[in-house]
Amino acid sequence: SADPRLETGAVGLDSPFYVRRAEDNRVAGLIPRNGVTVLIKGPRQVGKTSLLARAQAVARENGQRTLYLDFQLIDESHFESLKGILLYFAHRVARELHTSVKPADVWDDNLGAPESLTSFLEQAVLENGETRLSIVLDEADRIFQYKFRNGFFATIRAWHNRRALDPRWNRLNLMIGHSTEPALFIDHIGDALDPALG
Repeated sequence: SADPRLETGAVGLDSPFYVRRAEDNRVAGLIPRNGVTVLIKGPRQVGKTSLLARAQAVARENGQRTLYLDFQLIDESHFESLKGILLYFAHRVARELHTSVKPADVWDDNLGAPESLTSFLEQAVLENGETRLSIVLDEADRIFQYKFRNGFFATIRAWHNRRALDPRWNRLNLMIGHSTEPALFIDHIGDALDPALG
């Protein structure tokens, strides 16, 4: 009784044409845990977005709040600097989660964009001991064409590492869809720390 027309792009959650793979079960098993970072790697058009959509649905079923960022939809103006993209990130969190703390309440250019966004997430989301959040970053490869890419992925890595130092960060799960080898996310750690990159 299924519509025989070929589906293209991301496959809907209720689509009879979606074929579950071993990776679906692996991801579904990770999502309910606390403090996980899931990297979904593959070439374009192999179903990364469809898998991320299902992972987000599992997160919601497990009582987590979710934020989905598709880098294809972000306006080019936000990619002018590391501050621009991280400030956009903060505003999306504030809007989607209806946080009482706003980015302007926390943002401090003297500390820099990565630390400002990190502080915003702590105060606006993670301070509430009941909140568990899954952030989905789809088409993250778009960042690779910008010189601040090292700083962006260093920020994500710092959140991953922060779980060992601050229990609040174990309430944040990260899911990243990408085509590039993870080892190439930060090609030179010195660049990631260079304030001249914005």
